[in-house]
Amino acid sequence: MWTRVQLLLAAALVAGACASPALALNFPGILRAASHGSGLAPVRAVRFAVVPGATVDAAARRQLASDYPSAARGSDALLYPSLGLTGSLDEELSASTTGRAAVYDVTAKRLDVLRGTGNRGAVVAEATRALEDQHFRLQRLAGLRTRDRDAALAAAAVVDGMASGAAAAPLPVAPSGPPLRRFLALEQRLGVSLGRKLLSQLRYYGGSSAVSGALTTFPQTTAQALHLDVFLARTRPSPADARLPTAAAGATLVASETFGELDVRALLATFGVRDPAGSADGWLAGRAGVYRLGNGGTAAVLGLDWETGADTNAWLGAAGDYARAAFPGGAPVACGTGSCWNAKGHGVALAHRGSYTVLASAPDVATASALAGAVVS
Repeated sequence: MWTRVQLLLAAALVAGACASPALALNFPGILRAASHGSGLAPVRAVRFAVVPGATVDAAARRQLASDYPSAARGSDALLYPSLGLTGSLDEELSASTTGRAAVYDVTAKRLDVLRGTGNRGAVVAEATRALEDQHFRLQRLAGLRTRDRDAALAAAAVVDGMASGAAAAPLPVAPSGPPLRRFLALEQRLGVSLGRKLLSQLRYYGGSSAVSGALTTFPQTTAQALHLDVFLARTRPSPADARLPTAAAGATLVASETFGELDVRALLATFGVRDPAGSADGWLAGRAGVYRLGNGGTAAVLGLDWETGADTNAWLGAAGDYARAAFPGGAPVACGTGSCWNAKGHGVALAHRGSYTVLASAPDVATASALAGAVVS
């Protein structure tokens, strides 16, 4: 007598048979590998289609639009250049949705597989997403990044970590190229790595029920995803822990989003700052903001709160190294706040009050210093 899993695998075979008889014969094995690697049994048949590359790319673009809405992209397009993350966000995102071997379309509930692909691991990973969706409703990720960037990255970490682990896939390649490309690649690489590690720890200490708990209620911050004890305590920062005023030093806040421990790690690592993990380890809360200046220009602010004085000092030291690397040719200069750097056509200022730190990046030192001082006060 067939088990429930075998019956569902047979149903999957029927669901995909019309697309490609050759792949249909192998697809039950793909789904079996996804189920074995993730520990998730199919709840219902997984619909799939063998399609040309243009169809896979279109599915990837739809998924990106759902997970990373235009409003969030617009905010990041303003923020990144002011942090020294030069490059085209549109070009990087377009490249990320091109040439994929398979994409699970959460809205259509269908796995699109590139015709002729030999990348079995990628197909297993996307089949795992299909199983995750059946059990945990991945539609919950839609639009989350607009509401809470850090929570969206934390949720994606466990979803991607399970999919990558089930496929026994290598981590994304080491980043290269312009700063923005390196930053985005590092966030992806770190996210997958920390998701796999957290799920492994949960499985070791609490079994499959603990793993299910992380996907039923996603980590709310990347600090939770990075640290098992923080995850188990479900420690969550209060909105007041990293505050950005709507107006400061004659500038107006036009965009604001959470900026978590994963973001801090990736930012420091992008510019080769030593020990980015140690410098970000004491993160307690954070927000990034873009301010519109009176002359029409923009400035970026990172407001970060830290657990201890030692954590605060570690970040302040790392932030100085970041400023020198992100804006080459700069030098420390005297200013009205704690520390300032002047690079050609750019200024960076650091200020802090207790454990709360503010980094402001603006077209000149005077503006950065005034903005950092106003935000930290």
